Amino acid sequence: MALRPTVSGCRLDTMFQRLGSRDEAILAQLIDSFDEAVNLQAPSARAEAHEILRRAVFEGPRWPDLEVEGELHVMAAIVLAKHDQTHLATDSDFWKMPAVWDFVRDCHPRLSGDARKFVAMFGRGRALFGRKIDTSWSFYGFLTLKQVRTLRAGLLALHQDGQIQGDFCDDLMRWLEAIESQEMDLWFYCS
Repeated sequence: MALRPTVSGCRLDTMFQRLGSRDEAILAQLIDSFDEAVNLQAPSARAEAHEILRRAVFEGPRWPDLEVEGELHVMAAIVLAKHDQTHLATDSDFWKMPAVWDFVRDCHPRLSGDARKFVAMFGRGRALFGRKIDTSWSFYGFLTLKQVRTLRAGLLALHQDGQIQGDFCDDLMRWLEAIESQEMDLWFYCS
């Protein structure tokens, strides 16, 4: 099975309100959502995932003792992002991740400033709990509406100059425009 990207519009403030809220009811809801969405057979893995959610709710983002996020962190972050909100869907999961990685590799050196930094998120992710994500197969990331606008403007300038082209570029520009037009933030993950 090939890795596929999922790009959607969301409300990051909805997700960030849960982080550090210290709300037991939210924690219980997140654990239930996680258990429904992710079928972990090993009780130890399930307990570890629940602990990640507990830390998210009670400690907030950016844990000083966590350098590298693993697959359970990715699964927990995806559940957090989806919990209690409706995302603006795109048809991004039509693509396979090699198209994303090729695009990032091609346009990253041509972009400058923050747009360059933001496009890199699609190639390696953007961690919520630790400093970076290192898994064997999946990762996630997010951009605020302001960051979406910056990335879209940078890509649009390259596209208009003919420096980047292709079907994936056209689709990404369309997704960014749709998310921006709804004044939403961007959520991304590959699985």
